[in-house]
Amino acid sequence: MPVYDQPMRKLLGSLSQTITWLDEKGSVDVSSVPEGHVDAIKQLERIGIVHKRNNRQYELQRIRLKS
Repeated sequence: MPVYDQPMRKLLGSLSQTITWLDEKGSVDVSSVPEGHVDAIKQLERIGIVHKRNNRQYELQRIRLKS
């Protein structure tokens, strides 16, 4: 299977605009998320890339990698 046909790569490719938008904004209030990003943020939350902090703000999950 070619790399670009892998399911997670396709999913992240379609969600990359929302990931970029959220990275630029930092943390965003749940009520201020534009309609175009709501579904993508909910998908990203389900797979663990975005988390809801204090049930009021969405932010990217920052993961520390140990070497």
